[in-house]
Amino acid sequence: MSEWQEYLLEDVVEKFIDYRGKTPKKTDAGIPLVTAKVVKAGKILPPNEFIAPEDYDSWMTRGLPEIDDVVLTTEAPLGEVALIKDKNIALAQRIITLRGKRDLLFNPFLKFYFQNETGQHELQSRASGTTVFGIKASVLKKVPIELPPLSEQKSIAAVLSSLDDKIDLLHRQNQTLEAMAATLFRQWFVEEAQEDWEEVALEDVTSRITDGAHVSPSTVEVGGNPP
Repeated sequence: MSEWQEYLLEDVVEKFIDYRGKTPKKTDAGIPLVTAKVVKAGKILPPNEFIAPEDYDSWMTRGLPEIDDVVLTTEAPLGEVALIKDKNIALAQRIITLRGKRDLLFNPFLKFYFQNETGQHELQSRASGTTVFGIKASVLKKVPIELPPLSEQKSIAAVLSSLDDKIDLLHRQNQTLEAMAATLFRQWFVEEAQEDWEEVALEDVTSRITDGAHVSPSTVEVGGNPP
């Protein structure tokens, strides 16, 4: 592997887009507004706040997002990070959008850097505030970051992205299995429960009921085997 080199964030980031200090007029529909509340676990969740299309140009005067720009929450909470995958969004307060210099920094690598312990430590150790704990833009720009050559950044990001995709797939499969289990449980024990099922004390059909300190009786309906 090639030798890594340390930079300051401002040396490798071409664009810092910061809308803090401004409050947009929100609507029930329109252009999705990316707030700190929807940047979670490396992803931008479906936004539930919007701005009107006719307000977009007057609001987005500090810079427009591009695909694979990095959004970083700067307070409440600090340190959530994700990649922009849809340019049709508006940027809200409490986040800063970062765009790396193309010859030095691969944006997906920057996202993973801030997700790991090293990147999180660099952010948290520079945070300030009493009621709201966050990091100032001027301080963020001075955060140190160690980078390998660009080609190596892309290789590392590709591997980590592949792992993320597999985790997402397993998570969706798990949700499907949980839904199937809930459907079967409802079918067996609610929809198809027999009228002649008998209610008995749980202690009568178990050898032991304990939480480690107490033994307690309970009741349960029993009947034939589930269909």
